[in-house]
Order: sequence, then C-alpha cells, then structure tokens
Amino acid sequence: MKILITTIIFWVTFSCYSQTLYINGGFTNFSTNSLYIDGNLELGNNANYTNQGNVYLRGNLTNAGDMNPSIGTTYLDGAALQTLTNTAGDTIIFNNLVVDNPNNINTSASQTKVYGALTFTEGQIIQDTTQPFYFDVSASHTGANDTRHITGRVSKIGNTAFVFPHGNGTRYIPTAISAPSSASSIFTSNFVPVDPNVYGINLGTGVQAISSLEYFKITRDAGTDNVTVGLAVNYNATVGTATDLLVAYYNTSTAEWQSQGNNGVRIFNTNDTLVDAFTANTNFGFFTLASSNINTTPLPVTWLGFDVAPLSNRWALVEWATATEINTRHFEVLRSFNGQTWEIINITNAAGNSSLPINYTFIDKNIPSSVNMVYYKINQVDLDGKSEETNVKFVRFTNEFSNQNDLDIQVFPNPTQTYSILSVSDDYIGENYSIIDMNGKLIKHGTINNPKTYLDLSEWRSGVYFLKINNKNLIQNLKIVKTK
Repeated sequence: MKILITTIIFWVTFSCYSQTLYINGGFTNFSTNSLYIDGNLELGNNANYTNQGNVYLRGNLTNAGDMNPSIGTTYLDGAALQTLTNTAGDTIIFNNLVVDNPNNINTSASQTKVYGALTFTEGQIIQDTTQPFYFDVSASHTGANDTRHITGRVSKIGNTAFVFPHGNGTRYIPTAISAPSSASSIFTSNFVPVDPNVYGINLGTGVQAISSLEYFKITRDAGTDNVTVGLAVNYNATVGTATDLLVAYYNTSTAEWQSQGNNGVRIFNTNDTLVDAFTANTNFGFFTLASSNINTTPLPVTWLGFDVAPLSNRWALVEWATATEINTRHFEVLRSFNGQTWEIINITNAAGNSSLPINYTFIDKNIPSSVNMVYYKINQVDLDGKSEETNVKFVRFTNEFSNQNDLDIQVFPNPTQTYSILSVSDDYIGENYSIIDMNGKLIKHGTINNPKTYLDLSEWRSGVYFLKINNKNLIQNLKIVKTK
C-alpha cells in the first residue's frame, strides 16, 4: 500500500508505518518536525523534496525528482539492507546524513551527495566503483572505522583538506589530500585491493620496495590545483618502519613507481595514521605506500615453524608452516650432507596470498646409505625475487628405526585393514600427533587424551603411513601399514 502525496507542507510530527510514502509534488518537512517512515520513500518525476527537520527512513529510497539539501538530517536506520536508487539521473541529495544500519546502505545505483555532515553510527555505505559518493564544499564526516566506512569511490568538492573515508569492507583504509585553492576543485579517491605490481615493478630513485597489498587511484576531476597526498599506514604491513615510508606515484611515461617523499606521519583517527607526501603532486593517478629502506621492509611470509624428523627406510620428513603469506611464489627445500654445501631438492608452490595458517610437508626419499647426518633449510621466494631462509635443522639416522619398537608408544594391530590402537605411556598424554602418507600429505592429526587412542583406517588407501608424536621436544615416529 502507498500513501500518495502531491503537494504538502508538514508542520507537525508524522509517522508512516509499514507503507510506502510516495511524493510527486512539493514537499517540505519543517525544522521542528520529525517524519518517521517505516517503509519505503518514493519521489516521483514531479517531486520537489525539502527536509528542514528530521526524517527517519527504515526502507528504501527511490528518487526520480528533485531533492534539495536544505538544513535537515536524514537517518537511515533500517534493520535490513537499504537501497538508494536514482531512476531519472538526478542526484540523491542530503544535508546531514546519519548511517545507522548494521546491514549497510547500498548506493551503488545512484550518484549521492552530502552537503553537511555524514555521521557513521553503524554500518557501511556500499558505493559503486564507477559512481562516486560526493562530499560537497562544506561537507564533513565522523565515526568512520573498520566496520563503518564507504566501500567504493569517494569524491570531494571544494577547497578544504579532506580525508576520504573508504575501506575494503573489513578495514578502514583512508587517503587524504591537502586543501586545494579553488572551491570548484574535485578530487576522487578509490581504494583498490590489488597488488600494484600489476602496473610494473620498476622502482624510481629512492624507492627500494612498494606495497604488495593495494594501491589507490586518486584523480583530479576538476580544477588545476596541486595537492599533497596522504595514504593509510596502519592497514599496511608490507612496507616497513614509519621513518622509511614513502608515498609512491606510478609514472605512466617512465613506467616506474616514483617517490613523492615523506612529510611525516600524523594521527587522524584513533589508532589510525597517514603518511603524507613531501611535495604537492602535479600528476595524479595510481599511488601506493613504499619504503626507502629494503632492510626494514618485512618479507611476505610470517613463519609458524619449521621442523624435520627421521622416518623409516632412511627417509626424512620436512615440515614447515606459515601464519600469513603475501605475494609469495614458492618454497625451496635445501639439503646438505656437511652443513656447508647445499642443493635444492624440492620446490613447493606457495599459496600466493593468505591470512590463514598453512602447513607444508615434503619427504626426502633419496638419502644415501652412507650418510647418517642430513641438514635441511627452507628458502621462501616471493614474486619480486626477494627471499628468506629459515634456520638449519638436521636429522640423525642410526642403524635401525629405533622408535618403532619403543615400548612407551605402540600401534597395534600393525599391519591392519580397518583400525589400529595407539597405545602410549602417561608421559604422552596431552601431546599432539599427526599422520602423513608417503607423499608427505597430512592425513590426520589430533591430541592424545587417553592411554589408548582409536585410529580408524578403514577409508584409507593401502600403503605406508607415518605417525609422529612430539614429546618434550623429542620427536617419536612410527610406521603404520594399511593393507587391503
């Protein structure tokens, strides 16, 4: 059901519950009034909408008419996703706008402009990457953080310094510009969560590394003013210490990332900082964070651990794990029989980019019978050619696989077709175990909570498996044979 309004002036508080308010004429809500719309608001072709008071909208907004900024405040406080749609090409206009919807506001199908203050109370504004969200000359914003910001392009009109409140949906990742000279200047900023190396890896003078997480597209859409550019720092963990940070600009003529300098790091919001370029930019386009010191630029892998262990048949198990990976190409397993001369015996592809823990395994099956001590290390290589080596680990082989007959830990029946019992002494209660196959693939892992642990092998392929238990920093290994 719709309530149709052709021409009306509201002098008192009015509520419209569970219905669509359709306006297709003159409409003024005066400063002393509050209009509560529990459903949708539709503005027809002949609508001339003015809000001088407070409008609380819990549904969607569709505009085909004219909206005047005036002096009022609009509250978007719905319980479900609210959509703002422009059907006739006109701009959706607010004076003050309060975003108070935990399920977000979708403005991607419209050009939206705020003339006063945008206040983030709860939720985000989802804006199209091709259609910006506009802040007019005197507009401002407050309340932006990781859960409250604009995802998409943001434009600022006017001659005041401005922080663009955009992010990626889970992190607030702003940029900033200094004050232009002209009130008619327009600058637009867009966060792009893509490795900037897609535009090239050539680095200009003074730039030793660039971010591998993101870049920003900042354009001057109107005017000729030059401004300095600031980029978010706290979000980015791949470009080193603050004193070495740079703002880098991609010069399309020379195809290289050029330093715009560092004019200091400033706090603009609680726990958030910006690094500013040293000089005003005369060119605009792609920007990213960079570092002037390769030694303070973190490598793109956070290690969780690296270990080796002897297996039966004079094989060696090599295991490593990462907490995060950024721009990672592969891992090289290096082996040495004397601790000095090394050879690459395996190359394992990396995840590339990951924020989750990842475990890797490799089994070295080609160890000469005359060798009793074997050394290993891992070399991580990223897409830019940078690399990092782990510490050296070694395994020692004796004449027989002694752990197989350790009375403190046994597996029976073994060989087996269906199941085995892992029997341990009290010293092993609470320890972790893992089972891998001949190719180093992790098949099962868990914690030993009882002296006897049931292992269901019924669905496993026939073959040889290796059980590993860590106990007081001593690795115990057993071989399990699964038969048909």
